[in-house]
Amino acid sequence: MLHIVNGDLVERKLRQGGLEGDILVWRELLTEGPAVAAPEYERLVQLRANRLERELGIPAELFARHGREQKDRLDRFTAYEELVLWFEHDLFDQTILWFLLHYFAECDKGGTKLSVMSIGEFPGVPGFEGFGMLSAEQLASLFGCWKEIGGAALDLGRRVWAAYAGGEPDAIVALLKEELLWTELPFAQDALAFHLSRFPDTGRGLGAVEATTLETLETYGPLPMQDLFVRVGKRHPLYGMGDVQYWGYLRRLCGSGKAEALIAWEGSDMGRLPGYETDPHMMKRPVSLTAAGRQVLRGECDAVRLLGYDRWLGGIHLRAEAGGDVPWRYDPSRRTLVRT
Repeated sequence: MLHIVNGDLVERKLRQGGLEGDILVWRELLTEGPAVAAPEYERLVQLRANRLERELGIPAELFARHGREQKDRLDRFTAYEELVLWFEHDLFDQTILWFLLHYFAECDKGGTKLSVMSIGEFPGVPGFEGFGMLSAEQLASLFGCWKEIGGAALDLGRRVWAAYAGGEPDAIVALLKEELLWTELPFAQDALAFHLSRFPDTGRGLGAVEATTLETLETYGPLPMQDLFVRVGKRHPLYGMGDVQYWGYLRRLCGSGKAEALIAWEGSDMGRLPGYETDPHMMKRPVSLTAAGRQVLRGECDAVRLLGYDRWLGGIHLRAEAGGDVPWRYDPSRRTLVRT
């Protein structure tokens, strides 16, 4: 049996709980960087490696090597009688699940049985965030409780991935409106809907995480990076956001050192903003809201027009120079995307 999980911590606890079989830790963050609906994997890995090195500081060579190694192991899955996917309810895990379901829908599965273990809560664990917060004994209680993946779930996973990683936002909006059998993937609909809230909004040009960051700083004043990350993450449990991802948000809000930056670090070197290998001392430095950040929060100016925009959201690459605009924005009142 082969188990595919997200995170070394989960692998370690599963082993401590007595899980039998092989484990493949899938190291990806498909919520960040470019995604491609029907990828030639080698091209996708290199495209993502180059972009994530630039945005998050993840070494491109390291990222590409891990990507190829895990794909080589995945391609040999038919050597197993059963394969179990362990992925949670949040967008981070769901995007990986959709990608893998798309992969299995398109290939010959031989005689391998496909199953999934996907939960959004656990008895006696308030504020459940993921498998990693469970003990080895709690994880062991889930052994054998996974659900077989049938043709309907494979087809839904393929469709959701195609919409998420495609280049047309209309496809996501249309899919969310369809009367699909979402129970086949019970967390996909909410995760995909949350994905839309990451687009710049119609009022201030802020996505959900950017808006929460500025609001948190306005409420509590300057906060150390790590504290800010924890507070913002708790406001968006559907994201499953890690610290390296969040440092990317902070870099963008800094505006690459422009005078119009929406946040500032106390005593920071603008050339050494946080990334993949962040200095622990930097994480203790207070982050504060700037005058421009307060103006954006009040709706007096727009973050996209102020700073410009260059970000991949799934398969959609939104770009705008300062003073310009992106073609799609999120309307919070209708919880959907609109053309600008």
